[in-house]
Amino acid sequence: MVSLGVLLFTLWRQITCEGAENTGECKLCQYNHLLYPCWETRVGQEMYKLTLFDFLINIAVLVLVEFPRRMVVDNWSNKLAQWVGRQEFVVPANVLGLVYGQTVVWTGALFCPLLPLINTLKFILLFYFKKITLFHNCRPALKTFRSTTSTFFFLVVLLFGLGLGTVVMIYSLSE
Repeated sequence: MVSLGVLLFTLWRQITCEGAENTGECKLCQYNHLLYPCWETRVGQEMYKLTLFDFLINIAVLVLVEFPRRMVVDNWSNKLAQWVGRQEFVVPANVLGLVYGQTVVWTGALFCPLLPLINTLKFILLFYFKKITLFHNCRPALKTFRSTTSTFFFLVVLLFGLGLGTVVMIYSLSE
């Protein structure tokens, strides 16, 4: 989430000539029209790239980390493999992944109209891939997940994401 905020701040500084809108390339239209002829397109492209790479990274982790880990633990009987053991499905990390994806959509939907559809397809595919890896690669959790203790935290993070998306939308509409 913070990385998304840093990305947006960096883009804003590049687009607005680092806050000096009335000098150099920014004098004509209050933003760097030479580097970014259409800055809205650039923001949409960045949100599209974030969505695509988030999907690819999730798939790569499932295929290149979680599945081989299960194979090593099941087929090798040395102490290191038994100590590492099968992984647990970590609910909070997966919920934060959903919140991150939703924040990217809120931020980029105005600039990339297909982003909500792309993100929906990403979530559907990830749901089924993670369901398969949950049933085949994960062991039951030793400590149960308590949703009551984490609900407030998830809502605060979601509110932060909504605020970030709202700030970007208000800025773009005010220009």
